[in-house]
Amino acid sequence: MPTHDARFHRHVRLFAVAIACLVGILGCEDDQAPAPLPAGIEIVSGDAQYTRKGTQLEEPVVVRVGLEDGAPAAGVEVQFRVIGGGGSLSRTVATTGSDGHTSVHWTMGPDTGANQVRITVADNTSLTATANATSSEYYCVEEDPAFTQKFFSAHDLMMLT
Repeated sequence: MPTHDARFHRHVRLFAVAIACLVGILGCEDDQAPAPLPAGIEIVSGDAQYTRKGTQLEEPVVVRVGLEDGAPAAGVEVQFRVIGGGGSLSRTVATTGSDGHTSVHWTMGPDTGANQVRITVADNTSLTATANATSSEYYCVEEDPAFTQKFFSAHDLMMLT
């Protein structure tokens, strides 16, 4: 049976081991602050395009994700989803580059009219943007006879360049 002194020394050793473990754990603590979260998303280019139904838009839809201080948010997953007009996208998920930008190519649906794509930051679904496009029977608005009749008389000469 251990004596009182032996038990005391055993408790002191256990206490010393516990303190050493605690110091080791605290020494491993990461001093870096958590990475800032995305605070905004905006469409940089490719919004409000016009093309023939069933064809791909001339320009990709490009978005930028930014942090609270306005700096680009790199490595952020962005989701793209057609929400109006049908059509298809070159991809539904993309990751931002070092400049905070990512993009998607968009093909219009089979019908004429309004088309929409919802763009969402994957980690924060409250950060969204909506890209719009119009599909028609014509590639550009100037080819549409209704447009030319509305803005030009029968005697005007119109040159498309």
